[in-house]
Amino acid sequence: MRQQDGSPLVADPYQTKVIDSVLEIFPEGHEKAGEYRFKQAIVSIPRRNGKSTLTSILALFAMCASSNAPDIGVFASTRDQAKEVFNNVKYNFLNNEALKARFKCTQHKGIESRRADKPAEFKIHAADGDTLQGKTFRGIVPVINDELHITKPQAYDAAVKGASTDKRNGPVIGITTAGDDNSELLKRLYERGRRAIKAAEEDERFGFWHWYVPEETDLWDKEALLRANPAALFGRIDIDQEILDGKSNAAGDYFEFRRYRRNQFVSSNNIWLGLDQWKSGNAEGIPDDYTGPRVFAIDRTEQYGWVTITAAAKIDELVYTERVMRQKHPTIEWITQACIDLFSRWGAEVFVANVDTLKEVIVNLRDVHGIPAEYLTNQQMISATAIVGQMIGRKRLMHDARDPIYKKQLPNTVAVASGEGIKVSTKESTGDIDAVRSMIMSCYKAESMEPQFFTPVVF
Repeated sequence: MRQQDGSPLVADPYQTKVIDSVLEIFPEGHEKAGEYRFKQAIVSIPRRNGKSTLTSILALFAMCASSNAPDIGVFASTRDQAKEVFNNVKYNFLNNEALKARFKCTQHKGIESRRADKPAEFKIHAADGDTLQGKTFRGIVPVINDELHITKPQAYDAAVKGASTDKRNGPVIGITTAGDDNSELLKRLYERGRRAIKAAEEDERFGFWHWYVPEETDLWDKEALLRANPAALFGRIDIDQEILDGKSNAAGDYFEFRRYRRNQFVSSNNIWLGLDQWKSGNAEGIPDDYTGPRVFAIDRTEQYGWVTITAAAKIDELVYTERVMRQKHPTIEWITQACIDLFSRWGAEVFVANVDTLKEVIVNLRDVHGIPAEYLTNQQMISATAIVGQMIGRKRLMHDARDPIYKKQLPNTVAVASGEGIKVSTKESTGDIDAVRSMIMSCYKAESMEPQFFTPVVF
């Protein structure tokens, strides 16, 4: 096999390993001995790590080596996108004498066998779903789907169904980078892939290979980036240059770096705060020997999955904050009692929560227990998002940047336009953000406190 410039194509070791893995066969003695293990195989890897090369190798191999009259489809969201894969394969069928004698290439139909007694087809399809209904696919790799993050679910499902008619088929293969919150199909496949990894025996016909940098890892962690980008080991990606280019992003959102180099899902809206910005205010939270007034803020996830309580205090014109607790599946009574216990131990200038989530707790604290408490309106949440963002940008917010909950939640926290400003959105964010929201509310209220002139002792 050759590349389009005529040079020999040599697969990287990771590509060879992927090919061996996705085409695994049940061993002798197994009830399905001789069958391909996987019915579906999903490979997710950052951009420029040789996805097109991998796809082309699999497609050419399936076309030449399948014994069951191969009818192979490559598809993506548009025909133009699918042609990128098709053209890499087509070059070899046009420039190899043995392949030219066996197959013919057409501009629109794809690649076809020249021999009626040995039929074979390789076609490109626009994955709109409708044109794939009732279509069957055959081969070692019956279907290759490029860039799953923009593929319609009905198109992928039709391809899987069309490939299931022949038990001699290998897997439907999807090769992609991470998507965004609109990537309905890819999110579904990721979830199934994670379940299959945790309990392979329950879903042994689904394969999932995933190169990525974990969300809680430092944004610019070179070792993590090298692990997630195997092409860097062979000089095809310069990670040092990628980091420099990423840091030069004037917008400060690092959207492309997260998605295409770390292979992380991103939001179609705007990530509120980058982890590098968050780390700029690294401290130890509220000093241990501080005894002045503080604010406590409470926020929860949907269905009371989690609740987080965060404290903040204004000291010498700086606001210090720290996460106090996080509890799974709390009741209203538990949250109320936790606030009462905090008040009895530390006192509080005020407890705050959002009007749409924990209004009942605030009313109980204020009206039943006589504890200072108030809820923030949506307009106040808009102000809070802006003010706390400015505090972080001006290095006036001190916190423990090592806290794993913030490191996990901040990359998922999305700010959306609301009224005359922006606010963080639980609906648009890609995961739980209860700790981030409680931090924003506590710091917003602490900013309005009279500063306590107190010098922490640093050991």
